[in-house]
Amino acid sequence: MKRVTIEDVAKAAGVSRQTVSRAINDKNEISPETRDRVLAAVQQLGYRPNRLAQGMVTQRTSTVGLVVPDITNPFFPEVARGVQDKARQNDYNMFLCNTEEAAELELQTLESLAAQPVDGIIIFAEHASDEEIINFAEQYHPLVLINRHIEHPHISSVYVDITRAAEQAVRYFVNQGHTQLGMITRDFEHHHTHRREAGFVNVLQEHDLDLDPSHIRRAPATLEGGYEAAKLLLTESPEITAVFAYNDI
Repeated sequence: MKRVTIEDVAKAAGVSRQTVSRAINDKNEISPETRDRVLAAVQQLGYRPNRLAQGMVTQRTSTVGLVVPDITNPFFPEVARGVQDKARQNDYNMFLCNTEEAAELELQTLESLAAQPVDGIIIFAEHASDEEIINFAEQYHPLVLINRHIEHPHISSVYVDITRAAEQAVRYFVNQGHTQLGMITRDFEHHHTHRREAGFVNVLQEHDLDLDPSHIRRAPATLEGGYEAAKLLLTESPEITAVFAYNDI
């Protein structure tokens, strides 16, 4: 079956190729009657605009990039689904990139996406420094960070106060009468790790509770890692009556 072209639409509507382009891209240079006639021809012929060609003209591609650190982590597919659903509602497509929690892949992926026809990038930046992200944002924007905040005019953020959230969770245990608390956290240096641990320690100090280093167990952010860490923590420190975990995996 022959693919319908913009020339076919122009012929059916009795207008020029440029007029078809203006109608499809919702430009104001044509009359409402002409636009309606063109759009009717588009629907009748089943014409599908070439997004890449449109992007060359409009400098927009209706595509966003999403960068996640570990697609096997159940949290990130949920985020990807939410981004994709919202993108579809607005007639956008989504590129999904997985960095496998590798620091060197994070910036490489950003640079690769910047070279692709995308209108913006959403990223969980776990390894890149603030300076590296700012340098990238100076050259390419818009950029949206998830679970991280950097004050910069070209960077938007969707995040929570992780330290405060950790404090609220640990304070709940203390208010329930628990004095021997344990924590299971990630096994690598990360700004989220530090903030969660800070919240845990803050509440212990706030209530004059002893901080036993053996009550903090580090593990990979996997189901198996969490299980093994919890088993070791509770076996070696049976006095613990409540455990604050990095996440629910």
